[in-house]
Amino acid sequence: MITRTAGGFLAAGKGNAAAGGTQAVIWRSRDGLTWQRMTAADLGLAGSGEAVPSISYATYRGDDTVIAGAVVAGWAAYSGTWLSTNGGSAWTRVSIPVSTGTGGTWQPTGSLGPAARGSVSSGDQPGRPARAWRTSGGRGS
Repeated sequence: MITRTAGGFLAAGKGNAAAGGTQAVIWRSRDGLTWQRMTAADLGLAGSGEAVPSISYATYRGDDTVIAGAVVAGWAAYSGTWLSTNGGSAWTRVSIPVSTGTGGTWQPTGSLGPAARGSVSSGDQPGRPARAWRTSGGRGS
């Protein structure tokens, strides 16, 4: 997928990993013509013992860009969400706030996207109803 950012464009998805399998990859561009490729390893997306095989969602608002994708650790698989405030050069893992009745692993199922006053995403958990989240100014509410 591709999204506009404050400084240009960001495309995200997956690519081949050196050891086989896939890894998350993002491409950044200021003009849409020249692109810089960076892997999950280059960006430090994975925590200790984790791998990030793909990015499935991306959106922006102002200087904030949010990506979400798959994370695996051993046999466990879950979703991760990261925030960049500098055009995609550096990323920080963030938690999606959960409301009463939810908890555990958030599974993105709908697109992240800009809204009039923030961003909107949706997700679910196995055996629980789907939920939607809205951010105000990119910081969560």
